[in-house]
Amino acid sequence: SYEVLTIMALLYFKKNNVDIAIMEVSDPSPSNATNICTPKIAAITRVIDKNNKDHADQATINTMLSLVKPGTYVVS
Repeated sequence: SYEVLTIMALLYFKKNNVDIAIMEVSDPSPSNATNICTPKIAAITRVIDKNNKDHADQATINTMLSLVKPGTYVVS
Protein backbone atom coordinates (compact mmCIF):
# COMPACT_ATOMS: atom_id res chain seq x y z
CA SER A 1 0.00 0.00 0.00
CA TYR A 2 0.98 3.65 -0.30
CA GLU A 3 1.77 3.99 3.39
CA VAL A 4 4.11 0.99 3.41
CA LEU A 5 5.97 2.23 0.32
CA THR A 6 6.32 5.69 1.85
CA ILE A 7 7.81 4.28 5.06
CA MET A 8 10.12 2.03 3.04
CA ALA A 9 11.35 5.05 1.07
CA LEU A 10 11.92 7.09 4.24
CA LEU A 11 13.86 4.23 5.83
CA TYR A 12 15.97 3.91 2.68
CA PHE A 13 16.70 7.65 2.74
CA LYS A 14 17.70 7.47 6.41
CA LYS A 15 19.91 4.40 5.95
CA ASN A 16 21.72 5.99 3.00
CA ASN A 17 22.11 9.43 4.62
CA VAL A 18 20.18 11.18 1.87
CA ASP A 19 20.57 14.97 2.14
CA ILE A 20 17.59 15.92 -0.01
CA ALA A 21 14.44 13.92 -0.73
CA ILE A 22 11.48 15.05 -2.78
CA MET A 23 8.17 13.59 -1.62
CA GLU A 24 4.98 14.10 -3.61
CA VAL A 25 1.71 14.50 -1.76
CA SER A 26 -1.30 14.00 -4.00
CA ASP A 27 -3.82 13.71 -1.17
CA PRO A 28 -3.51 16.64 1.25
CA SER A 29 -5.10 15.07 4.29
CA PRO A 30 -3.95 14.75 7.89
CA SER A 31 -3.77 10.94 7.51
CA ASN A 32 -1.31 11.07 4.59
CA ALA A 33 1.82 9.00 5.30
CA THR A 34 4.15 11.87 4.41
CA ASN A 35 2.90 13.88 7.39
CA ILE A 36 5.54 12.26 9.58
CA CYS A 37 8.14 14.25 7.63
CA THR A 38 9.41 17.62 8.81
CA PRO A 39 10.30 19.40 5.58
CA LYS A 40 12.48 22.47 5.29
CA ILE A 41 10.65 23.53 2.10
CA ALA A 42 7.15 22.71 0.85
CA ALA A 43 6.31 23.40 -2.79
CA ILE A 44 2.69 23.80 -3.82
CA THR A 45 2.35 23.32 -7.56
CA ARG A 46 -1.39 23.15 -8.14
CA VAL A 47 -4.40 22.90 -5.88
CA ILE A 48 -7.46 21.17 -7.30
CA ASP A 49 -10.45 19.52 -5.73
CA LYS A 50 -10.98 15.81 -6.42
CA ASN A 51 -14.55 16.43 -7.54
CA ASN A 52 -13.99 19.66 -9.44
CA LYS A 53 -10.82 19.45 -11.55
CA ASP A 54 -10.96 23.15 -12.53
CA HIS A 55 -10.27 24.66 -9.12
CA ALA A 56 -10.29 23.92 -5.42
CA ASP A 57 -12.72 25.22 -2.87
CA GLN A 58 -11.52 27.15 0.16
CA ALA A 59 -11.86 24.11 2.44
CA THR A 60 -9.39 22.12 0.31
CA ILE A 61 -6.92 25.01 0.31
CA ASN A 62 -7.27 25.44 4.08
CA THR A 63 -6.66 21.71 4.64
CA MET A 64 -3.53 21.80 2.51
CA LEU A 65 -2.13 24.86 4.25
CA SER A 66 -2.91 23.44 7.70
CA LEU A 67 -0.48 20.58 6.96
CA VAL A 68 2.47 22.97 6.53
CA LYS A 69 4.52 22.69 9.69
CA PRO A 70 5.90 25.72 11.57
CA GLY A 71 9.32 26.78 10.31
CA THR A 72 8.72 25.38 6.80
CA TYR A 73 9.27 27.64 3.81
CA VAL A 74 6.47 27.47 1.24
CA VAL A 75 7.04 28.12 -2.45
CA SER A 76 4.58 28.03 -5.29
